[in-house]
This record gives sequence, C-alpha cells and structure tokens, in this order.
Amino acid sequence: MSAVPEIAEITLRCRGARRLTAGFGGWEVEGRGPFTILRRVEATTDDVHAALSQVGDLGLEIESFRRVDLSH
Repeated sequence: MSAVPEIAEITLRCRGARRLTAGFGGWEVEGRGPFTILRRVEATTDDVHAALSQVGDLGLEIESFRRVDLSH
C-alpha cells in the first residue's frame, strides 16, 4: 500500500492574488470567490514557512492554513 501525499493549503483573504502570487514556485494558485488558495503537494515545513514569509512580505491577509490528508 503506497502512502497518499499530504497537501498544504494556505487560504488568503483577497481576490485576484494570482498576479501577486506568481512568484510562489511549486505552489498551485486558485481563485475562489473572495479568496485565493495556495496549494502544494508534499510541502515541507520549510516550503510552508517560506510561502508564509512571502505572503507577509506582500502584505496579504491569511484566512487559514491546513494540511489535507487525502487518504480519508
């Protein structure tokens, strides 16, 4: 049985952040209504910290962060 990868999701409270988040290498960017979601499969703690630092540098507001376990 192979392990199912975990996904890290950072939800930002902003619209149209795709242009602002273009520099988030390795992260998928999705607009969802008033939110922008950054998603990365098998993100390490360092990946998450780097992305959160970038979010702060851009002055974007974080709505939530979660790790999604796809095995359930």
